[in-house]
Amino acid sequence: MHSFICSQISMRMTDRSYFRLMSFDVDYFNNIPKQLKTLEVYYALLNGFAHAKLVEKAGDVMQKMRDLGFSRTPLSYNILLDLYYQMETLTNSMF
Repeated sequence: MHSFICSQISMRMTDRSYFRLMSFDVDYFNNIPKQLKTLEVYYALLNGFAHAKLVEKAGDVMQKMRDLGFSRTPLSYNILLDLYYQMETLTNSMF
């Protein structure tokens, strides 16, 4: 049951339209009980910030994941690297 609830939370957070509605307000995330804030949920939050190109907020989530011992996974680094690449491409195309 616990993993089902975590999966539901993650799917809800992964939905980009949901992130747009919240304007990346983390109130929803902060109200999730601590025992349900699994790696999957942090991935969803990190991925949402990356899709919105919010580098600083994505970095904050990554730091929190490091503090919790969650960040040593290829997926979390891949999300950030992709974000940095997109931002570099966007910056270069402006000039």
